[in-house]
Amino acid sequence: MLKSVKLIDFRASTNLTQFLIHEIGRDIVTGKYSKQKKLPTEKELCDRYGASRIVIREAIKYLASKKMVFSRTSQGTWIHPETEWNLFDDDVLLWLSESGFSDGLLKELFQFRASIEPSAAAMASLGANSNDLKVIEDCLSKMLRAHAQQQETLESVVDYHLAVLNATRNRFYKQFATCLIVTIQLMHERLGVEKFTARIDTKLYSTVTKSIIKKNPSEAKNAMQFLTSPKTYQGL
Repeated sequence: MLKSVKLIDFRASTNLTQFLIHEIGRDIVTGKYSKQKKLPTEKELCDRYGASRIVIREAIKYLASKKMVFSRTSQGTWIHPETEWNLFDDDVLLWLSESGFSDGLLKELFQFRASIEPSAAAMASLGANSNDLKVIEDCLSKMLRAHAQQQETLESVVDYHLAVLNATRNRFYKQFATCLIVTIQLMHERLGVEKFTARIDTKLYSTVTKSIIKKNPSEAKNAMQFLTSPKTYQGL
């Protein structure tokens, strides 16, 4: 099943700290504080959200762990440049997704995907067990059916790529899951259902699958390279 990559509904949450993390984190990502590069004072944040200083500090500490902010003694809390943010952090990545990736950051995300997934496919061909192979085949079948019937394919495409990552049996590759989901969802969002479905190359997906089953890493890698090549994000 498609993993949910939506943030917790912080407004409905009884946890004020979580709510503040989301609100302040999203404000940073959307550039609300970009001019001064500094967050409001603790008192200002307390007044704005009706929270105690302890709760505000907890939220700031959490954002600092994501490399988004840092504190200076007697000078308040400052925002790190975007280049310092932990882009592998799920929350940061999803806030960026919510606010809309810049063209430059989107290009970098697709380039990163293109450097990771072909190698993952090759590793999957060597490390996948029988259950992994069944999952990959089932995901392919689901995708092919949806594509043939001109139905929504987003879930089946995401599930397929996640299945390949999982089949690597490598924990580092699995850490790429959220990046992968966000990348594919951004493609779907920007292209629309019809164009997204039209770009699905069922023959290449079948080739990747067969290569993994045959334990042919070079063939699996080459086929995945075509699937994740720069042309996949042209026109976004």
